[in-house]
Amino acid sequence: MHPELFGVRLYPVFLGLGIATGTAVTLCSARRIGVPWGRLSALLALLCLGALAGAKVHAGIEGGGGWPGITNLSRGFRHPGGMLGLVVALPLARRLLHVHLSVAALADPLAPAAGVAMALVRLGCFLAGCCHGGPSTLPWAVRFPAHSFAWEGQVAGGLLANDAPQSLPVHPLQLYFALTALLATLVALRVRRSQRDPGQVALSFVAADNTARFLLEFLRAEPVPHLCWLAAGIGGAATAGLLLMSVRRRRTRAGVQAASG
Repeated sequence: MHPELFGVRLYPVFLGLGIATGTAVTLCSARRIGVPWGRLSALLALLCLGALAGAKVHAGIEGGGGWPGITNLSRGFRHPGGMLGLVVALPLARRLLHVHLSVAALADPLAPAAGVAMALVRLGCFLAGCCHGGPSTLPWAVRFPAHSFAWEGQVAGGLLANDAPQSLPVHPLQLYFALTALLATLVALRVRRSQRDPGQVALSFVAADNTARFLLEFLRAEPVPHLCWLAAGIGGAATAGLLLMSVRRRRTRAGVQAASG
């Protein structure tokens, strides 16, 4: 764990790097989706604000009203709240900036960008030591130094003496989350090659990412049950959306064949 480098906290750096990289990936799609670069940049700025605000609000509600400061970028974010903030901000920003594309069509290029951004943010989590997993004997389990989040939790739980130089080995849950975000991005890019409906890419990403998150949440050192069920609900809703798209395509195809026959 290296939360600082030359006195600079690394989590906010990786948070900013994730936002910048995700923005750059989306802007590369500007010509393909037909949205002017400047307007798309403004749209992305509003979406980032919405996602960050949603993640902060979720963390505040979860903390029983102990709201992490809005300007505190070192901690106090929750992924489902960020997704909800994004979902709320997208149609509002689209209308405000007069972007003449459907919400579904705009969401598709955002999905791969979001996956890359989330992977970078999770690397920041790993360096900060937050969001760690429970004890593990797997060969890739990691130890965090004294006074890290993992160390403090194990000392408080009686698993470790308070003079121990490092924690017991734990699951590098942050890296698992980073890997699954990248895998969900690959799923979205694969679906984009044969995309048939607007929103199909975004729903594929959300379904893959949240299904993996649901499974990984059980490895968290201090499980947060509502995060498991939120991930399951979001992933299930996205999967249902994909199934409905498939049924609609089949019905449309059957109708065309009947009309032509």
